[in-house]
Amino acid sequence: TCGFQATPVKPWKREFHDWHFCHGAFYGMETKPAEAGAKETVLDRAARRGVKTLVFHENWTPIQNYPATDRETELKSLVAACHKRGIRLLLYFGYEFSTLAPEWGRLGDESVVKTPEGEYKTVWQREPAQRDYVVCYNSRWREALLAGILRALDRYGFDGVYLDGTTVPRGCANGKHGCGYRAPDGTLRPTYPVFAARRLMHGLAAAIHSRGGLVNAHQSTCCVTPTLGFADSYWDGEQFMGGELAGDAAMRLLPLAAFRAEFTGRNFGVPAEFLIYEKPPHWTFDHALAFTLLHDVRVRPGNPGAALERTAPVWEVMKRFGVGRAGWHPYWEENPCVTGQTGTVKASWYGRGGGKRGEGRVLLVVANLGPEPATAELRLDGKRMGLRTAGAAARDALAGEVLRFEDDRLTVALPSMRMRMVWVE
Repeated sequence: TCGFQATPVKPWKREFHDWHFCHGAFYGMETKPAEAGAKETVLDRAARRGVKTLVFHENWTPIQNYPATDRETELKSLVAACHKRGIRLLLYFGYEFSTLAPEWGRLGDESVVKTPEGEYKTVWQREPAQRDYVVCYNSRWREALLAGILRALDRYGFDGVYLDGTTVPRGCANGKHGCGYRAPDGTLRPTYPVFAARRLMHGLAAAIHSRGGLVNAHQSTCCVTPTLGFADSYWDGEQFMGGELAGDAAMRLLPLAAFRAEFTGRNFGVPAEFLIYEKPPHWTFDHALAFTLLHDVRVRPGNPGAALERTAPVWEVMKRFGVGRAGWHPYWEENPCVTGQTGTVKASWYGRGGGKRGEGRVLLVVANLGPEPATAELRLDGKRMGLRTAGAAARDALAGEVLRFEDDRLTVALPSMRMRMVWVE
C-alpha cells in the first residue's frame, strides 16, 4: 500500500500570528500571585503579556497520555478562567501507554511498540509511579484514545490538544496488532504505520475543528505531512539541546536551507514554532530569535515567566504593525527589494499598504547569523516597498533607537547571533 501527499497540504493560516502560544499552564495559576505579594495572578500576567493559547503539559492528568483527570474541579476552574481572559487551553496527549491506565491489563501488550526481539520500547517514567511505554496507533488503543479525548472535550471544555510525537509513525514489529513483516531471510523487521497515525489525526482534527479548537503537534525532525497536515501548527527544535549550536556551529549544523525545509512550515502549509533549551552563553533565546524571526517563525515561550517576558515585546511589535495583514518577503526572494545582504547577514520584511501615495510601512527583521559582530549596509527599494520617496525614517521597533536611513540606505549594527526589528515609514 502506498500514498502520495502533495504539499503544501492547505492554505497558509494568517491568523497564526495572533495565536500567541505559551507552554507551562498549571493548576491554580488563576489564583497564584505572579510574584510574592503581588495582586496580579500568573494567569492575569500571562493575559496582560499577550498570551492567547496556553498549553497544559502531561501533569494535567496523573496517568500519562490518558484522557481523564482526578482534578476535574480544578481543571474546569482553569478552563473557565482562561476563557474569561480570552485564552484557549490545550491539553497534552502523546505517544505513550501507561501501566496506570485501567486498560493496561487488557490492551497493553497488544498495543505497545515492540522491537523485532519482542522488547517494549520505553522512554519515560513519572510520578505517581508508572512506566510509560511507546504505543503503536495501529492498535485498538487508537480508537479507545480518540473516543476518550472526545469525551474529555465535552466534559472539561478545553480548546484542543497539544500532541507530543503523536504524528510520528514509529517502527513497530508487534504482530498482535498487525505490525512487522518477515524479510526473505526470515528475520522479523519493523513497519511504520503511517496510515494508522493518519486515521488518528484525521479523527482528532475533525472533532476538534468542529468545536472551534486547535490541534498543535510537537515532533523533532519528523515532518510526516500525511499526519502533520491535520495539525493547525507544529513545534519543532527539541533535537537541538542548545550548547552544540554555539558560535559558527549554528550555521554549520543548522544551515539556512535546512531551516527553511524543516522549521518554517510554509512548504507544508502548517505554521511552525521553534523549541529551544537555553544554554547561556552558548545558546540563548536571543540566538534562536535571530534564526526564527528571519523566517517568520516564533520561538514559543516554555513557561509563563522569563521566556514570556522576552517574547511579549516581539508579539506587541507584530500586533501594532499588523503582520497578519501584511505581505511577507523572505530574504531568499528573487529580485529582492532589500539588497546588500551577505552570507551571514540577512533581512526579511513585512509590508503594509502604500500604493501610489507611498504611505506604506515596512517591518524588517535583520539578522546576523555569524560568529562575529557585523554592520549591515542595506539598500531598500523604497518605491517597490511603498515607502515615502522622501522623509522616511527607521527605528529599532524593540529598543526605540533611531537608525541611520538616508537615500534608501539603512545602517544596522548587529552583535553575533542577534536580530533587530526595524520599523520604516
